[in-house]
Amino acid sequence: MPLNYFIISLFLIVPSSLLANDVETAFAIYSDSDRNTTMNATGVTAKVPHDWGEDHKTSVKLGTTLKHSTFHVKDISYIKKQLGGKSTMLDESGTLSINQNLTTLTETSLIMGASSSPISKGQWLGLRLGSWWREETFQTTVEVRSTKTNQAIIDTTDTNGQRVTTPADLGGVSYLLDLMHFATPTTIVKASVSSSTNTGRPPASSFSLELRQFLSATESAIHLGVMHYENVGELRPVTLFGGIVANSLKGEWHQRLYENFIAQAGYRYYMENESPRDPEISDKKLGTDWIYASLRMRSTKQLWVDQTDEFYVFGGLYKTNEPRKGQLIGVGGLYNF
Repeated sequence: MPLNYFIISLFLIVPSSLLANDVETAFAIYSDSDRNTTMNATGVTAKVPHDWGEDHKTSVKLGTTLKHSTFHVKDISYIKKQLGGKSTMLDESGTLSINQNLTTLTETSLIMGASSSPISKGQWLGLRLGSWWREETFQTTVEVRSTKTNQAIIDTTDTNGQRVTTPADLGGVSYLLDLMHFATPTTIVKASVSSSTNTGRPPASSFSLELRQFLSATESAIHLGVMHYENVGELRPVTLFGGIVANSLKGEWHQRLYENFIAQAGYRYYMENESPRDPEISDKKLGTDWIYASLRMRSTKQLWVDQTDEFYVFGGLYKTNEPRKGQLIGVGGLYNF
């Protein structure tokens, strides 16, 4: 039995100390010209019973992901070299979040996780603090996370003849600030700012902004978002990639159908500019289109926003200017105890 399922099984069969609240699992298949990948993600949320009062609820969230990839293009030589000549790879990861309400409007979380594959192993530990303000119309969330990774070393030569050796041990710290504002009863504005450090790479930063607007006349919602990311600075011969500046735009339509269906269609455009360490090499521009859709069926409850049992299917088409085309299909479900 894979480690992921073993952990989930233990979590589900200890009702004496944890009261399972919901279980969600999803399966997906992705394929393009480079690889075929099958994925499974499973998450469990449980409440911890105690007598601290309704304002001090405690919950635990456990998530696991299993990903199996088969590479079938010879020019991904450095991956196959790391795999000892094999063409398949299994990734396993798990996350654990312990959430504690300090008051009705404030929650703190201890988050931790680990990942393992034939080419790398990683661990992370973080602390998150979220709170509501202004009569519960404005939410702030702050997160600090430390990451450590051990990876297979890559020893190669750059385009300018310089030797590049990636480090075996990587480490970094990331900081995140999320903001959400109910501007009107039908309008939500979200913003996010982050910065991070990583061994062998320059500091990175990102900014995102999203508008969510509910349309009462059609019982639908439109989501519009933008993102900017930078990872530029001094590049030492310990990394395979140059300086990166990226921007993306996305738009989604969410439509309620009948009593218990939600249909979603979305599009994301992503443009990345990579400046190589070798000044004689031109910048590499990567543009991608991602078109996706889903159909979700929910059990009918008194309030539409209530958490309830769900079943959903989803899929997408991925295309880049490399050129590369990919397809994703999947199915999932959520069960409330």
